[in-house]
Amino acid sequence: MPQALRDAVRAHAAPPWLPELAALVGADHVSDAAPDLWVYARDRLPYATFAVRDGRVPGTLPSAVVRPGTEDELAAVVRFARARRIPLIPYGAGSGVLGGAVPVAHELVVDLKRLNRIVSIDETDLTVTVQAGMNGGQFEAALNARGFTTGHLPQSLYMSTVGGWAACRGAGQNSTRYGKIEDMVLGLRAILPDGQVLQVRPVARRAVGPSVKDLMIGAEGGRLRDHLVTKLDNGVSAARMLQDGKVVAAAGLRSELESALRGDARFEIGPLPIPRAPRDGWAVGMAVRKEATDLAQALQGAVEQLSGSGEMERLFAAGGLRWQRV
Repeated sequence: MPQALRDAVRAHAAPPWLPELAALVGADHVSDAAPDLWVYARDRLPYATFAVRDGRVPGTLPSAVVRPGTEDELAAVVRFARARRIPLIPYGAGSGVLGGAVPVAHELVVDLKRLNRIVSIDETDLTVTVQAGMNGGQFEAALNARGFTTGHLPQSLYMSTVGGWAACRGAGQNSTRYGKIEDMVLGLRAILPDGQVLQVRPVARRAVGPSVKDLMIGAEGGRLRDHLVTKLDNGVSAARMLQDGKVVAAAGLRSELESALRGDARFEIGPLPIPRAPRDGWAVGMAVRKEATDLAQALQGAVEQLSGSGEMERLFAAGGLRWQRV
């Protein structure tokens, strides 16, 4: 059950390592004050928005918030966290809608908005090097002042960062002309989990692979698991598991889609990223491949299977809703 904000604040204790962290970036750029923890406890995930409106914490409060101002400081923060096994959440402007920035285990939030400047503009190659924490609207305005544009204008332009665009593999109003963000990024610098700096040179084309750049672009919410928790036999079992605090993370189909959804699929599952009680609703995300069958017919068959067994009614009732076939 999501915790009330007042209870979460009362239960919070300042991390013992906070003074050491402050020594890396300056005391003004580290905080565990309640207002800061509350602000960084969410992104724009609809579930998180509803929880905040109700005075509840969507997941947990972060342990603290740190705001590095240089690449060296950021690398030092990553090494510091690795040595102490402190999980990190990189944070841009918090406009993502998938819950990737929502703390679930009192992580340390790394706010990148101090990394907010244009490093260089090459008017010959028509390229720009910009730090990841720069606000999208300010970035576009700075380019406009020089007679240029990014060609990337998402609806979140003024409430997102350039790094966030790349992290979520974003699209914008002009993407049908200029392409999505992954089509625009030529190179990057990234801090790896051990604190080392990875540099991908900004060149127009590459003749070798795999593409290291594309391992970074679109990595928002990415999780590496060291084992599979369990496997499920069919869609009905997967739906039942949702009520036990689990979520279907991926579905690999080894047969035709229709037969798979009717009982032959094997699902890899992991812990639900955001704790929620059954009455708060349920969600399932499946990566499926259409093989030699009709998708609509297969999905209808899966719904009929759930409905015929009474699972649909029970699942909707758990969320305070009523299931009715029309």
